[in-house]
Amino acid sequence: MGDAGLTGRKIIVDTYGGMGRHGGGAFSGKDPSKVDRSAAYAARYIAKNIVAAGLAKECEIQISYAIGVSRPVSVSNNTFGTETVDTAKLEKVVMELFPLSPSWIIQKLDLRRPIYRKTAAYGHFGRPLPEFTWEKTDSADELRRAFNYLLTEGKFKVINKYGLHARASTCLVNLCAEYDEEVTVILNGIEADAKSILDLLMLEAVNGTEVNIRVSGGSPESEAHIMRAIGDLFARVSPAMQTAAFRSSGLNAVYLPFHIQQITPELKTAFNLLGVKGFNVTVPHKENIIPLLDTIDEQARFLRSVNTVKIENGHWSGYSTDGNGFILSLEEAGFSVNGKSVQVLGAGGSASAVCFALLKAGAAHVKILNRTPAKAKKLAEKPAEFFPEKCSEGFYQGKYDLLVNTTSAGMTEDILPCPEDLIYNAEFIADIIYRPSRTKLLQTAEHAGIPVMNGLGCCYIRARLRLKYGQVFLLRQMICAPCC
Repeated sequence: MGDAGLTGRKIIVDTYGGMGRHGGGAFSGKDPSKVDRSAAYAARYIAKNIVAAGLAKECEIQISYAIGVSRPVSVSNNTFGTETVDTAKLEKVVMELFPLSPSWIIQKLDLRRPIYRKTAAYGHFGRPLPEFTWEKTDSADELRRAFNYLLTEGKFKVINKYGLHARASTCLVNLCAEYDEEVTVILNGIEADAKSILDLLMLEAVNGTEVNIRVSGGSPESEAHIMRAIGDLFARVSPAMQTAAFRSSGLNAVYLPFHIQQITPELKTAFNLLGVKGFNVTVPHKENIIPLLDTIDEQARFLRSVNTVKIENGHWSGYSTDGNGFILSLEEAGFSVNGKSVQVLGAGGSASAVCFALLKAGAAHVKILNRTPAKAKKLAEKPAEFFPEKCSEGFYQGKYDLLVNTTSAGMTEDILPCPEDLIYNAEFIADIIYRPSRTKLLQTAEHAGIPVMNGLGCCYIRARLRLKYGQVFLLRQMICAPCC
């Protein structure tokens, strides 16, 4: 460890037995909050564990701090060409597992003890004394597992209760944050720190270690079932709503949202090992999850889209509830699709599900309007085998019954998804967007006295359908969840 001032001028670099370089003032003073001494011990501890883990035969750790900053500004390792793994990844693992703040070092190495009489003679390193905690190699196994975890790096992220993406290993994951309940994570019978629950879950899943989760208020002997949502979940309310449904029904279950960039076989392995009972899928994975499934239902096969997966004895079954949820939400809003003329805006996956469900529910005819006419035409041809001459590309010139927006127009920008004439000619308008609750489309319709419906009710009903394979929940029980 080189001891340098703010100017960067090296004070001195000594050696320890001709091998361990350190700053000249590294072992002076008796205040463990000073990183001169404590970080030298931490560097020794990390280097020894890297070697013990078999990641290198020799290792030197270099740590740099700045005044007023608790975490290091840089941590690097020199393995002198003896490494057995990629050194860049090794540095990432070190940064993830060892925060190296003064408080962490003091706690990890138990430095607030009378150790200085023993360090005053015969050196600080190389003696396996109980007081010399930096000589232990008790993190070697964790280092090995963490390095294996990097094989799936970037695939698993979590969204905290504020809807913000966070690294799995550093965020606080409160499984029931909506109710301020405590979560206990049990690894091999020992309580683990909930602050690193996601990191622990994934690390242990990859290695097959038993993981139990207990939520306060439940039976201490019972395990909570794990439910998950995967995909682009940045602005979703589903986790809060699903947790409310579990709570109101008395189910011992928790619901965790993940941002997963890539669907791979490792996902199936991890979820099976964790005992996940099922999960929901959103964009962009509704189609590329299908190769991992053992069976899918008829609607999912037609749509090539899955939003719900049930796991039972290692068997993965895929379902699509998107369209059915939309029809039920219309019915609860007092609108019957049977015999009605419908205009659908958009030609993506949501439009496909909505069109299929509308025709299945008895819609007289569905027209599809998209900014790329070729896509609208292709979608209109898709249900022809089941509903001949009931779906076409284009738009209504005069009055019609229902306008459905399946595009993202209005979600982030205050714009209309179609010409105003198309809005005023409709008898009822539905927008699958639920945040904001009133898009410009719905505001325009309401101003003209046209009844409207946003996508929030559809979201709740879809969730109720997703859970139909277990228990059915009342809509009001699910709406009680805060939409934060």
